Amino acid sequence: MPCATKAVPTAVVVELAVQVRQALRAKIIFAAADGLASAAITRELKVSVNTVRKWLGRFAAGALAALKDAKRPGRPLEF
Repeated sequence: MPCATKAVPTAVVVELAVQVRQALRAKIIFAAADGLASAAITRELKVSVNTVRKWLGRFAAGALAALKDAKRPGRPLEF
Protein backbone atom coordinates (compact mmCIF):
# COMPACT_ATOMS: atom_id res chain seq x y z
CA MET A 1 0.00 0.00 0.00
CA PRO A 2 1.66 3.28 -1.09
CA CYS A 3 2.21 5.94 1.55
CA ALA A 4 0.33 9.13 0.80
CA THR A 5 2.38 12.20 1.51
CA LYS A 6 0.90 15.61 2.05
CA ALA A 7 2.35 18.43 0.08
CA VAL A 8 3.71 21.11 2.34
CA PRO A 9 2.47 24.50 1.25
CA THR A 10 5.16 27.00 0.47
CA ALA A 11 5.06 30.59 1.62
CA VAL A 12 3.99 33.12 -0.93
CA VAL A 13 5.53 36.56 -0.85
CA VAL A 14 2.99 39.30 -1.35
CA GLU A 15 4.22 42.78 -2.16
CA LEU A 16 1.85 45.70 -2.16
CA ALA A 17 2.64 49.01 -3.75
CA VAL A 18 0.28 51.28 -1.85
CA GLN A 19 0.67 55.00 -1.81
CA VAL A 20 0.10 56.91 1.42
CA ARG A 21 -2.96 58.63 0.00
CA GLN A 22 -4.49 55.28 -0.96
CA ALA A 23 -3.90 53.95 2.54
CA LEU A 24 -5.56 57.03 4.04
CA ARG A 25 -8.60 56.58 1.81
CA ALA A 26 -8.87 52.94 2.89
CA LYS A 27 -8.59 53.93 6.56
CA ILE A 28 -11.45 56.40 6.11
CA ILE A 29 -13.65 53.73 4.51
CA PHE A 30 -12.81 51.12 7.17
CA ALA A 31 -13.43 53.59 10.00
CA ALA A 32 -16.84 54.41 8.55
CA ALA A 33 -17.58 50.70 8.14
CA ASP A 34 -16.77 50.26 11.83
CA GLY A 35 -19.51 52.76 12.60
CA LEU A 36 -17.48 55.88 13.31
CA ALA A 37 -19.08 59.21 12.47
CA SER A 38 -17.31 61.62 10.14
CA ALA A 39 -16.32 63.88 13.05
CA ALA A 40 -14.71 60.95 14.87
CA ILE A 41 -12.85 59.89 11.73
CA THR A 42 -11.48 63.42 11.28
CA ARG A 43 -10.15 63.44 14.83
CA GLU A 44 -8.70 59.92 14.65
CA LEU A 45 -7.00 60.33 11.26
CA LYS A 46 -6.22 64.05 11.61
CA VAL A 47 -7.83 65.04 8.33
CA SER A 48 -10.50 67.60 7.49
CA VAL A 49 -14.17 66.75 7.53
CA ASN A 50 -14.27 67.69 3.82
CA THR A 51 -11.68 64.98 3.08
CA VAL A 52 -13.75 62.38 4.90
CA ARG A 53 -16.95 63.45 3.17
CA LYS A 54 -15.24 63.45 -0.23
CA TRP A 55 -13.93 59.88 0.02
CA LEU A 56 -17.03 58.45 1.67
CA GLY A 57 -19.12 60.02 -1.09
CA ARG A 58 -16.88 58.71 -3.84
CA PHE A 59 -16.87 55.24 -2.30
CA ALA A 60 -20.67 55.27 -2.04
CA ALA A 61 -20.94 56.31 -5.69
CA GLY A 62 -18.40 53.99 -7.24
CA ALA A 63 -16.99 51.47 -4.72
CA LEU A 64 -13.25 50.73 -4.83
CA ALA A 65 -12.73 52.05 -8.34
CA ALA A 66 -13.82 55.51 -7.18
CA LEU A 67 -10.95 55.69 -4.67
CA LYS A 68 -8.35 56.01 -7.42
CA ASP A 69 -6.93 59.39 -8.32
CA ALA A 70 -8.99 61.28 -10.85
CA LYS A 71 -7.48 62.27 -14.17
CA ARG A 72 -6.01 65.74 -14.04
CA PRO A 73 -5.83 68.22 -16.87
CA GLY A 74 -2.53 69.41 -18.22
CA ARG A 75 0.93 67.98 -18.48
CA PRO A 76 1.96 65.33 -15.90
CA LEU A 77 4.16 66.53 -13.05
CA GLU A 78 7.85 65.85 -13.37
CA PHE A 79 10.07 65.25 -10.37
